[in-house]
Amino acid sequence: MKLGMGRFALNQLNLFRRLVVIVHLKEFSLELDKLTFDLIWGKSLIY
Repeated sequence: MKLGMGRFALNQLNLFRRLVVIVHLKEFSLELDKLTFDLIWGKSLIY
């Protein structure tokens, strides 16, 4: 019974970690989008 609980807890931890990674990737891609947007608009404003 205890082994099952341990495995369950491990699965929960892995799920949580995956969620954290996904959130971080989303934030990172948002930052990249902002950077690209600024670059494109900056260039169009310069020309």
